[in-house]
Amino acid sequence: MYRFRGLLTSLALGVFLSVISCGRQVPSRPDARQLARADSLMEAAHLAHDNDRILMLADSLEAAGDYSRIKADYWRGYSYYSRWNVHLCQQYWYEAISLEIKDREDLLYSTRSANRLSDVMLSKGDFEAAMRVAAPAIDQMRANDLRLSRDYGYLLVTVGCCELNNRNKEQADAYFNEAYDLYMQLLADKGENSGSTHEDNLKTAVAGLTTVARHCLAEKRYADVLIWVERLEQVMEEYKRQPETTPQSIDRRQALALIFKATALEGLGSHEAAAATYDEALTCDFCYTPQGRVESARYLMLARRWNEAAENYRQLDGVVSIFGAGLTLDNIHQYIIPKYRANFNARRNDEALATGIQLCEALDSAIVWNHEDKAAELATLFHTQEIKEEFIKQEAHLERLRFGSAVAVIVLLVVSFLLFVILRHRSSIRLEEAYQELESAHARAQEASRVKTAFLQQITHEIRTPVNQLSGFAQLLTASGLELDQVSRDQINEGVIESTERITGLVNKILDLSDLITRTDLGRGDCESVGHIASEAADKCGIRQVAGIHFDMVAARDILEQELHTNSHAAVRILSLLLENAIKYTGEGSVTLRIVRKQGFLYFLVEDTGIGVPAQEAEHIFEHFVQLDDYREGTGIGLSLARSLARRLGGDVVLDTSYSFGARFVFSLPLTAE
Repeated sequence: MYRFRGLLTSLALGVFLSVISCGRQVPSRPDARQLARADSLMEAAHLAHDNDRILMLADSLEAAGDYSRIKADYWRGYSYYSRWNVHLCQQYWYEAISLEIKDREDLLYSTRSANRLSDVMLSKGDFEAAMRVAAPAIDQMRANDLRLSRDYGYLLVTVGCCELNNRNKEQADAYFNEAYDLYMQLLADKGENSGSTHEDNLKTAVAGLTTVARHCLAEKRYADVLIWVERLEQVMEEYKRQPETTPQSIDRRQALALIFKATALEGLGSHEAAAATYDEALTCDFCYTPQGRVESARYLMLARRWNEAAENYRQLDGVVSIFGAGLTLDNIHQYIIPKYRANFNARRNDEALATGIQLCEALDSAIVWNHEDKAAELATLFHTQEIKEEFIKQEAHLERLRFGSAVAVIVLLVVSFLLFVILRHRSSIRLEEAYQELESAHARAQEASRVKTAFLQQITHEIRTPVNQLSGFAQLLTASGLELDQVSRDQINEGVIESTERITGLVNKILDLSDLITRTDLGRGDCESVGHIASEAADKCGIRQVAGIHFDMVAARDILEQELHTNSHAAVRILSLLLENAIKYTGEGSVTLRIVRKQGFLYFLVEDTGIGVPAQEAEHIFEHFVQLDDYREGTGIGLSLARSLARRLGGDVVLDTSYSFGARFVFSLPLTAE
């Protein structure tokens, strides 16, 4: 009875809403004159770099119905991006690409938002996120015949850079060449059919070609760098002739091209030509700005001009374009570690010490920043999902009102009843799915928090000793009235070198682990002898020089001479990690490396006489950040990294639980590349 009465009440409410909606108008899109006026206001604020006015116009024009939500969100994101507020600009651009596209203008601003967002991801070194945003946008533009667009060109460049970072050179070259052909077509078009001015197309072409050259340089593809710099210089000739191009912009672009060219020539061994090109770059004012000095340091490091490189790196902290988007592990790898190397090789011990301490602090900040950035990204994705659901509900509601105003009251009763039942059923399904998704996200967030806590505890434990040593040495060196003899200074220098090398090794392990998470293919194109791989691994870990440990290598001559088709760098890395683990847990005793061949596989057996590993921990020790003895040095990354690398090469790393004289780790590799 009560249920039937509730249904009648719902039906009556539906009829009432349908009847009163007959006179209500659905908001329409602005006409051409309104849109032109709104765009002129926004363009004026854009040219004046008035970010506050851009934000105010986006809000007011959307409220007046002149701008769609997608277009307004693009300009909101642009306003916050101009202020280096990365989290907010990402939020609005994520929202823009997640909303329903209703017309061609929405499509243009959705893909433009994707272009901006993927560029932010690329600048932070988050290649996976950049690819997730840029690739679908490219597919949309291809499907809707929007290829003649500078946004399309830069999206191609972004995906090419992501493929290049993932070692997919052929795919990267295909995207880069398509982008170059498009830029040439846009420049030949003179802005007649692309919807952009010729000068804007020139700016985009110069920026795109500069980005390609920069990323080829980062991957040490020096021959490719020369090709792209030559193309950049050709476009620059026309860029210089534009009346609105500023001398500062020309000077900056020309300096970057010359710096890239000098670095590539040095990398190819053309030392004199590289030096002459670098001297030409020094005629540009940009080379004496903080960013220009840091850009030049790459060439100076490669040319082993350590003093000049160390001097240039003094400007690193003032370069907003590097750290404005957040301190990342990629930035530490590209800038702070080279800064330390430059000062160390230039024998600037005090500055090397200060940089070592900065490296420790930067590492912790980068980990925290990365966690916060991922959390913000997750929150943004949930926010955009809520907005999509809100729009779906609004559209369904308007559709019901329009339908109800056109039919008779009797028919409305029946239709309203059916709609009520259907929508209630769908709503319950959506609520259940949303609840399950929320539960899953909560579990992922808790797991991420647990992993981060474990990681930070291990990092703190590992770096505390070298940081304390560096702090003590710094106090000795800077103490007033304290005179140190040469022996004491030599001991302090050795301590500084040892501590900074420990910290640098830790960062390299973290970067290797991060690289493994994002890279899908290691490549197995190398051909090295088994003996060479084993000897290089022993040299790399320094086991022959460890006091108190007797090291022996046991293998037949034909096995040592056998050629192995694999990734030699990764194989050496795996074996050196296993030997380092044996050193760490043996103390005094012996370590033996046995190499055997069986059934199409090569087996490296690392045996030690140390404390051993309980059989029940045989798999647990291969998890990230796991250490069975908290009082020993280490981060718990080594064994996990070794197993991950081995499985990428078609092999594995396991613990032999039958071995009872210490610990025996077995590293297997296929004899032939798959």
